[in-house]
Order: sequence, then structure tokens, then C-alpha cells
Amino acid sequence: MRKLTKPLAIAITAAFGIGAAASCGGDQSAAPADTSAVAADTAAVITPDTVTPADTVEPAPDTATPAPDTVEPVDTAPAPDTKPVSDTLEPVDTEVAVDTEPAVDTVTPPPAEVRFVVLGDTGTGSDTQKQVAGVVKSRCDALGCDFALMVGDNIYDAGVTSVMDAQWQEKFEGPYAAIDMPFYAVLGNHDNGGFLSMFLGDTFAGAGAEFERGDVEVQYTQMSTKWRMPARYYDFAAGPAHFFALDTNDFVWSYGNPIAEQRSGIQVDTQAERIDDAEETWRVAFGHHPFISNGRHGDAGAYEGLEEGITDLLAALPFVGNLLGDLQQVVTGDGVQEALDTLVCGNVDLYFAGHDHDRQWLVPIDDCPGTTFVVSGAGSKLTAHGAKYHPVLFEDYDREGFFWVRLVGNRLEAKAFDKDGNEQWSTEYTK
Repeated sequence: MRKLTKPLAIAITAAFGIGAAASCGGDQSAAPADTSAVAADTAAVITPDTVTPADTVEPAPDTATPAPDTVEPVDTAPAPDTKPVSDTLEPVDTEVAVDTEPAVDTVTPPPAEVRFVVLGDTGTGSDTQKQVAGVVKSRCDALGCDFALMVGDNIYDAGVTSVMDAQWQEKFEGPYAAIDMPFYAVLGNHDNGGFLSMFLGDTFAGAGAEFERGDVEVQYTQMSTKWRMPARYYDFAAGPAHFFALDTNDFVWSYGNPIAEQRSGIQVDTQAERIDDAEETWRVAFGHHPFISNGRHGDAGAYEGLEEGITDLLAALPFVGNLLGDLQQVVTGDGVQEALDTLVCGNVDLYFAGHDHDRQWLVPIDDCPGTTFVVSGAGSKLTAHGAKYHPVLFEDYDREGFFWVRLVGNRLEAKAFDKDGNEQWSTEYTK
């Protein structure tokens, strides 16, 4: 087998942020129950006793014993049309009319709500990951949390090879042992391994081309009490919201791998239908790769700042050909841009992502009216600000942390917390 040339290695390394600065970055629903207490309408009906007077018979004179058949028996049954005497009480009709007003006020149930945290790019097993996990625990104890959304790169650097892999304990179960709630996870590029690891080792860890490693994370759902990934993409409803988990790594490789291309097409069609059918007040999507970002990776379709010009560079590399499909579209995230433009833009209220190791709550853009984009990829490490400067409500590139979100009826409340437990920012608005 011919070795990959040094220029190709450089190109792939730049594309996925592999090396000294590692890049961060179905069909089943789980639905947590939401209950409301409604008081039953009751009507109390009291029926008074009805008094019927008895007819009186005058006694015969006490002079002789009458013959047995000389006295007519008294008929004590009133004629059907006999009018009751004046002191008879009219019986009460105990049948309640359908439109009768209830005897007590109806209690209006409180609006449905759901509370959750969003964190990503977590799976290092580092002290920082554990420190952030401790703050998640304390803030959830204080504010309430129903679950966590994990936006990918759950196990660095190249995912896991089996459900018994020791990394599960080191990088997930251990750090979050004290947190008793479900973690709904999606796949990142690092969760899908690298490229030809059998021959190249971890040289290209995080390239995301070894899809079988992502499948192991799906299988682990059967092994854990808190890990939730029933499929590579899925959806579930909670409170006033419907959540849609996306496999954006397949979107990345939809230009470079026929398996990913086929799965991406099915995923887009399936999730688009589910989003369209959702009746909840809020529609929330989450995946690993961002649509827009001020971080190092940047915007989909222009990841790594490579909007144009890379085609000529790759074409000049010997032996490249179509070995990796159209590598330019893979690197720049054209597949992510196209899929999210179809699924997310204008169709969901919130899209949470990671990949860039920072936190950003961005202002909605004109191209995607009504959709708020959020990056929360600072669950265990950081990367610097990138070349983009989209307007934001909040951003932090210096401290690891996460977002806490509460949806109540048509109202949203969100807070940003750093690894020391400081509340750095909050917002509230009504949809």
C-alpha cells in the first residue's frame, strides 16, 4: 500500500484540527412524561323528603256490629291527576343539565415546563471535565434539571471500540457519577474515530471516517442507566418542547462516503417530517457541527476559513484522485450547511452545537429567521476565537462551562455558568 504523501496529511490535519490543537468535533423516541392536575367539576344535589298525607276514614257508630260486606274499603292510591294538598313538597329533579355551571371553580394547570443543561466536547476524563461536572450537579440541584444534552465528541480522541471499553468509565460514567439524570447524546467527529486507524493509528484521530465506532455509542444505551443514544439520530418530546438529535458527522461525509451520503438523505427526509409534524410550542434541534460560529472552525460551508482555493491545492497533490471523495466539501462542511439549511433554518426555534470549544449564544441571522444558534463546546477544554464576528448575546473563549435552559409554556430562560460555578449571563424572552 502506497503511503499517504506529506501534503495530504497536512491537508487532512488542517481540515479536522488534528494534532496539537485537536478538533472537536436515528430512529427511536424517548419521551419524558409531563403531568397536570385538573380538579373535577362536582355538583352536590340535596333531595328533600316528600310528604304524602294519608286519607282519613270516619269510624262507624258504635251501636252494632256491621255485616262484613257493608263497608266499602277506602282506596288510598291517589288518582293520577290528583293535585297534592298545599303542604306537600314538590320533589327535586336530580338530573343535572349538561350546561349546568360547576359548583366549584375550575383550577387551571400550570404551563408545561422542561429544564436542561447543554454541554459538549466533554470526553477527556480530565480534571476540568470533572470540575464542570461538579458545577452541573450543584446548579441542577439548585435550579432543577430534567436531563442533559451532550452535543458530541463524547469520547476523545477516537471514540470507543466496544461497549466494554474502559474509556466509558474514565470519560463518561466516572465524571458524571453524582448526576442522576439522563444524558441525551449525539455523535461528533471524534466519536467516529479517525481514518484507516488499522494502518495509520491515531494520526488522523477525529477525522470521523470510522463510522462503526459511532455505532458502539448507540449500543451503549443498553448498558448504561443514564446514557441515551437510541440511534444515530432520533427525537423525543419533553414538556412544551420537541427535541431532534442529528448526526452531523454523516452530513460532513455525505460528499466523501457513499454510506454517509445514503444515510444523510434518509436522515434529512425523516427528521424534516418529524419536525413538521411536531405540535409542541418549542422545536429544539441539537447536533455536533455548528451552522454559524465565531469559533475556530467557523461557519458550515466555510469550515477552517476555506471558502475557496483548496480545490486547486488538493488537485495538485499526487495520488489523491477521488480517494476520499470530494475532499473540499468534506473539509469545508458543505454537507452540514446543506442539511441544516433544510432541517433547521426557520424550522426550529433553537439549534445547539459544539465542535468549537467555547460558548456562544448568537443573534438570529437573516438567512434563518426565527432560529437561534447556540454553541456549547467548552465541557472540558478551549479553543480560541476564529475569524467570524457574528453578533452575539454572550460568548466566552476563556473559561470552560455550559448553558442551563428552562422552557415554560412559551417563555425561555437561559443562563451561562463557568467551571467555577459563576453565573456569567442570563436572558429571558417570550416566543
